[in-house]
Amino acid sequence: MDHLSSTRWITSVTNDVFMKPTTGFKKSMLDALKTFSMSSKNGVFISSRWAHCQAERKDTWFPGNSQPGEDKGIAVAVGD
Repeated sequence: MDHLSSTRWITSVTNDVFMKPTTGFKKSMLDALKTFSMSSKNGVFISSRWAHCQAERKDTWFPGNSQPGEDKGIAVAVGD
């Protein structure tokens, strides 16, 4: 197995092991925030797992370093 293939395999196994338990947690957390976030006086920003440990880094807050398929950095998304 070449490096790229082994990396894809490790990523897919890790995603399955990690994502299944966290999906229920994510839904519970979003449900708990629903009432709070519906008020026009409140706001909610939830950092994705991609940027969770990197949120203090300046380069994760601006366009050009968004997750794949996104066209906004964190700073622009929060501003919206």
